[in-house]
Amino acid sequence: SFPLERAETEEICDAIIENYIRRTCGDVRDGRMKYLFIRLRRQVLVFLDAVMKEAAQSRFETYRTELPVGGSAGENDVSSPPPVVFRSSDGGEISLYGVIDRLDVYRADGKTYIRVIDYKTGSKKFSYDDVRVGLNIQLLLYLFSAWRSDGSRFEREVTNGAGEVLPAGALYLTVKPGDPVSDRLLTEEEAREKMADTIERSGVVTDDRDVLDAMDSGITGKYVPVSLKVDGTFKQSASLASLERFGELYREMESVICRIADEMKSGVAPARPLEGHGTSPCEWCKLREICRRR
Repeated sequence: SFPLERAETEEICDAIIENYIRRTCGDVRDGRMKYLFIRLRRQVLVFLDAVMKEAAQSRFETYRTELPVGGSAGENDVSSPPPVVFRSSDGGEISLYGVIDRLDVYRADGKTYIRVIDYKTGSKKFSYDDVRVGLNIQLLLYLFSAWRSDGSRFEREVTNGAGEVLPAGALYLTVKPGDPVSDRLLTEEEAREKMADTIERSGVVTDDRDVLDAMDSGITGKYVPVSLKVDGTFKQSASLASLERFGELYREMESVICRIADEMKSGVAPARPLEGHGTSPCEWCKLREICRRR
């Protein structure tokens, strides 16, 4: 049951970290390396504590982690969601695959609600504008692959053979907490709480209040990117989507993917990388030193 006792969490975490260090570094451990792993351990423990507290108050349960979209999940012959398939203008088939970091489910009233979690080591904000131009589309693709799995073995397994699958949300979850900032000296517990508060959740979630409450008891905004005002209306309503809105997002995604596929087939490949949020993909390109665009 969650959350685990802190001593048990630390014991498990320390064993995993020690095993990793032994496999990758052997007995060579200088002062800087020790410091980095001590810092990493502190961040991991804060993250684990935050995730377990969320699980303890949530009616959603983790269905699978590292779940492939399309293909075989391998372990225990678990089925995976089918790939998302679109049709291009020339009738060609576009199949999209990937791996879902975490898939959560909540069953109520004969329905199975699914939530996709995508872990990120840094800050990551969900943006509809990004999706419309073809950036950062994997989060919604993962949700759609599980949602639109009609007639598949995956659908039968995730619903226990009854009911329908409905989208509950798709969220980026920051793995690395920030450093606490305070105008006074904090206790260890206070510092942990402040670090946990820096863990970000960004994405799109259903506007169904019961399902939101199943994710975040009381809809406080701590575990979903929306919260309730005193008058009962929603804050951050841009993060909400009705079932109809999820359908619109699917069609928008289809249009974007098919356009990109048509351009690729026709040979449209100008050296014009798409820039957004003040960053350029050129910053990470391995060929930037010899690129004539510069």
